[in-house]
Amino acid sequence: MSRELRARTYETLDYHHVRRALADRCSTAPARRMAEDVMDEGGEGVAAADAEGSRRRYGCVEELGQAITQGSPPPLTGKSNLDLAPTLEHVISSGRVMEIEELKLFADACIMLTDIRHWTDESLWNENDAEALKEKKKGPHPFPLLEDLVEPLYIPEELTELLTTAFDKDDPGQLCGKRFPTLKTLRDKISSLRRSVLQQLQSLLKTPSFSSMLSLPPGGAAAGYSEVDGRFVVPLSPTFKNRVGGIVHDVSRTGRTLYVEPPELVGPTNDARRAEAELRAEERRLLRVLTQAIVKGREHLSRSVAAAAQLDLVLARVRLGDVLAGSVPEVGEEGVLRAPGARHPVLSLRTDAVQVVPNHLDVGTNGRAGLVLTGPNSGGKTVVLKLLGLLALMARDGVPVPAEPGARVDFFDVLADIGDMQSVDGDLSTFSGHMLVCREVLRRSGRRSLVLMDEMGSGTDPKQGVAIAQALLEELLEAGARVAVTTHFLELKQLAASDHRFAVAGMQFVDGRPTYRLQPGAVGESFALAVAKRLELPPRVLERSRELLDDETRQIGDLLQDLEGQKEAAERQTRLLAAQEEELVQMRAGLEEARRELEAKRAAVRREEAKKFSLKMEEREDALRDILEKLKEDPRQRLVARSWDDLRLIKEEVLESVREKDPSQPRDMVLTPLTKPDLAKVKVGDTLVICRDGSMRGQEGKVLSKGSKDVELSLGAMSMRLKLREVAFPTQVYADYAAARQTTGARSLRDIKKKKKSAVSRRVAEEADAVETRQPGRAAPAPQTGGEMRTESNTVDLRGKSVQEAASACLDAFSMAKMNGRRVVYLLTGHGPTGALKEGVRRWLGNERQKVKRYSGADQEDGGDAFTKVELR
Repeated sequence: MSRELRARTYETLDYHHVRRALADRCSTAPARRMAEDVMDEGGEGVAAADAEGSRRRYGCVEELGQAITQGSPPPLTGKSNLDLAPTLEHVISSGRVMEIEELKLFADACIMLTDIRHWTDESLWNENDAEALKEKKKGPHPFPLLEDLVEPLYIPEELTELLTTAFDKDDPGQLCGKRFPTLKTLRDKISSLRRSVLQQLQSLLKTPSFSSMLSLPPGGAAAGYSEVDGRFVVPLSPTFKNRVGGIVHDVSRTGRTLYVEPPELVGPTNDARRAEAELRAEERRLLRVLTQAIVKGREHLSRSVAAAAQLDLVLARVRLGDVLAGSVPEVGEEGVLRAPGARHPVLSLRTDAVQVVPNHLDVGTNGRAGLVLTGPNSGGKTVVLKLLGLLALMARDGVPVPAEPGARVDFFDVLADIGDMQSVDGDLSTFSGHMLVCREVLRRSGRRSLVLMDEMGSGTDPKQGVAIAQALLEELLEAGARVAVTTHFLELKQLAASDHRFAVAGMQFVDGRPTYRLQPGAVGESFALAVAKRLELPPRVLERSRELLDDETRQIGDLLQDLEGQKEAAERQTRLLAAQEEELVQMRAGLEEARRELEAKRAAVRREEAKKFSLKMEEREDALRDILEKLKEDPRQRLVARSWDDLRLIKEEVLESVREKDPSQPRDMVLTPLTKPDLAKVKVGDTLVICRDGSMRGQEGKVLSKGSKDVELSLGAMSMRLKLREVAFPTQVYADYAAARQTTGARSLRDIKKKKKSAVSRRVAEEADAVETRQPGRAAPAPQTGGEMRTESNTVDLRGKSVQEAASACLDAFSMAKMNGRRVVYLLTGHGPTGALKEGVRRWLGNERQKVKRYSGADQEDGGDAFTKVELR
């Protein structure tokens, strides 16, 4: 792109306002200069040279935003503005020595640059523990793009140490005597000599013969002396000059007072002045040394300052993005510009609180490479046209664009022809000026060009102008460019209908006033008469203008207005319906959330109640075990009677608990809906459980009939047809039911529930029956074998023994059991890693026929297969 065309593009788009806003947010002079250089190119300045460069700039913006959020802003607000280049260039070209103030600028710059390096190497890791930081640094850097950005930043430690220690902390305007001992020696010598001179002078002034010769003003001077060019002098009348002697250094304006250095002070003062000259020479030598050190390290300084300036630009981009409420767009290379809710950045930066209307911009999507903007004058067409160019330029610069998140602004070379190039000196008409720009645009346009043209075809005969404009647009699209134009010509407005590569959009106009809203797909009427009326043209002129319009133009205008009105009404209705639909969705979501919360609360209550019931049953089972043990150990009649009372009490408590937790509505059981394969298992008369949500969930019903996809259940006095997914087999009860039908002949689930008892309850019932039939004085019945539960007293722990040791322990246990009237012994072998002990013991039991009647794995209630239940003969 030619520099002239690029300069015209930036000027007509007002992009210098954006760059100035960026520069205002820079902290350093180099960054500020780069931001103000609108014409920079090549990728080394603010603007990127390609899409990858733009993406890297945005990546740095996002990383720095995250770093600032976590509390690690870059240290760019120090004393230095890093404006070193002008001084350094002049020193190198002239060979002069830097002054102290100039050297201090370099010292401050070294401090800032060192702080930035530390920020990158330490602070960005967000870790205060040294060991943890060391471990973290073994992995990738948390902000790799920022690390790459400041990677060139390096200042030699010796240069930093030299410059930062060279100046006195108490008096920054002089070199440090502690850092340079020779300076301290000379300064101490000068101070000593001056004190000596001053003491001699004060001694002279106290001498009456000397003080009487002083020429003092009325009232007298407190000191009686002054200093001229570093020498102490006293005021004398010319009359006493010869008597005092000395050197005259100054004369009053009247000539009546001479300022004389007494002869006694000349020698010591000369010594002090020689020491001062030595001091100045030494300081000059040191300034030369410091200057040479800076010149020697100029390459490091230049690279480091450039890296810091780039970091400063990233920070300025972040700050400007915050001001514009901008977002980081996607950047591609396919020629797409899609920006929802885009706002004009220059208008947004104005301080007069102007209301900026957001618009949805779309160029280059769905094969639509061209956009024709239509609408009235002062309606906002040119503002939208400029906005397209500004967004593209901001994307090149890596500045967040003022649009909603999700925007995409590909990398473009922006070419704009906006405004008038009429010139008397250049003999250019409006049309000629546009043609010259169009010629240059055609020469420079390509696949990544974004061409913006205002009022194409204007300034000449309308028909010829339209023809040239259309031909230019088609040629630009053939070259692969993306094009946006504004026009009032109906022929160009119709391009969207005749050429699929074009889209049309119109600026909204309501009640004779512009709303500045872009309406995609709308063909905007020019509304010239409406605009003229709003600007208060005389009514008779407006009426005459309308009369002069031909019928076709008038009809088309009326038709367009009518269509736009209908479209607006339809869009309002669509927005209303969408809002209502959204409200319904939110209401539905709210109801669903409320239902889930209710179900969660119900489930929590059920779990809590089940837990309490389980604990209560465990307590009752423990009590039953205690009673059973007492019955077996001490079958006396009084204990038996008391135990029987306890049994009846426990029975009543358990029944009461069961009545409180009536399982007829098992809402907390896990129910699996039936599927088609399950239908074959269902028979008429079977019991199923309703599993659909609602008040009937958990209710049981008899199957009256079944279809291919549903079943009919009898629910008391009513029947109901339910889909397969709405019913389920009763959990666990169904399995018991299937087994019981084969063994017990139970005909219903209720029968099974009556027959179903726990092992403890069954054994307690057996023992209770024995107690009830037992008479005083009679011998206890023969020990029961089948229902004896496992207790600590009838269990032998064989774990850790060999099979031979286990066999010996078993024989001892069998003998003890017979002595105590027991016929059942439990052997604990465990499973072990191989099961060898359990298998060996059971083989031995199979061969021990004299004492063992039968053996088997214990029931689950008694510990399962880890125990072996042995019945003795």
